[in-house]
Amino acid sequence: MTESKKKAVLKSRIEQVWEVVTDLSDCSWRSDLQRIDVLEPGKTFVEYTKEGFPTTFVITRFEPPYRYEFTMDNANMTGTWTGLFRRTDEGCEAEFTERVD
Repeated sequence: MTESKKKAVLKSRIEQVWEVVTDLSDCSWRSDLQRIDVLEPGKTFVEYTKEGFPTTFVITRFEPPYRYEFTMDNANMTGTWTGLFRRTDEGCEAEFTERVD
């Protein structure tokens, strides 16, 4: 298993960051994606890369605006992703952890 962590402090309110990250109807901020299809609202969605390669996601925790988790699965990997969001004096600290096999 490979684990990757990214952390950043954003000069935006936590609610704004949460909305952008969890809004499955608009992936324009994601340069790697062509589109997202929601299969079951609040539960399952599929992301398609610019090349059309699909990855299926199952939401396992959704605790606005602090915690977002899901499993991921495609032909090349399986894994989990966790997003943690914290209020800071500067705005919002976002920490993303991805674990992939």
